Amino acid sequence: MDAEKFWEASTNLPVVDVRSPSEFLSGHIPGAVNVPLFTDDQRAEVGIAYKRRGRLPAIQLGLEFVSPRLPQMIQSALDLASSEGQLLVHCWRGGMRSQAFARFVELADLDPKVMKGGYKGFRKLVHSTIAMPWRLSIVSGLTGVGKTRVLKALSAMGEQVIDLEGLANHRGSAFGGIDQGPQPSTEQFENMLFKAIEGLDPQRPIWMEDEGSRIGSVVVPDELFSNLRVSPAVFIECEHETRVQNLLKDYGGLSRDGLIFAVERISKRLDGKLVKTVMQSIESGDLDIAIRIVLDYYDKTYERAKEKIPRSTFVPCSIEGMTDSEIAQKVVGVASDFHPSN
Repeated sequence: MDAEKFWEASTNLPVVDVRSPSEFLSGHIPGAVNVPLFTDDQRAEVGIAYKRRGRLPAIQLGLEFVSPRLPQMIQSALDLASSEGQLLVHCWRGGMRSQAFARFVELADLDPKVMKGGYKGFRKLVHSTIAMPWRLSIVSGLTGVGKTRVLKALSAMGEQVIDLEGLANHRGSAFGGIDQGPQPSTEQFENMLFKAIEGLDPQRPIWMEDEGSRIGSVVVPDELFSNLRVSPAVFIECEHETRVQNLLKDYGGLSRDGLIFAVERISKRLDGKLVKTVMQSIESGDLDIAIRIVLDYYDKTYERAKEKIPRSTFVPCSIEGMTDSEIAQKVVGVASDFHPSN
């Protein structure tokens, strides 16, 4: 199967990734299970044998590595296969590893389908899909207005929404990774983004939050970031005090060490006396003062960024005192002129 048909089939059939553990960890098809033909060291040895001695010696060495684990691999395939004995298999290029695995599991009367071009072909599909001229509508606003909450409300009323921060497992900013757990690699972020976007209707707008080119350690694909920056935005507005209270709810329960580390990361951009005050506020457990100081810093940062990369369409939208459902309805109404055909 080619990559596109392979992906379509993966909604109903299990996907077995036979690449090495480190290859799988770097990035993999969402939902795939790693049943490696070789360990990382074995893969390196087979590659060296291929370069130095040729194809046949490399195959012979590979068989030596695989033979002791062959019953285990076949059992894994039996456990994963559909009730009809079907499963999808791929390696890096759709070459020897996936073909060998397919032959092995056929011995157990399974029906494997191998992806042409392998994971490399899937990655081409990922990039071409993300690079499509998707019709984006952007939720923008200063820190603390509740942009992620707005996205959830939009999704609840049936709008097409992609939460980039959710996919990146990071809230953005220096404080965004606190207590969030590890982030995916940029490669895996792209794979998950592909899964989120490929089934959406290209004729309808897709809502996303206003983001920078990086979300924590994850890099937003250039094509999507360029589209995001030129797309029309609704600028969410509420009172400063409301923003402070929102941030207290979102960050008040986070670890003290995590908050201190985040402040240290931006300390060079803050006045020394302010840094000391923020640290004391965190240490005492009274985050109100810390949030007000840091919020002022992020407001100034946002204004500089807005001046550097201005948007052609930037519509204000006050949400003070509104429920999430009311906010979503108002945001859609404000954005109705963005895409008149909808």
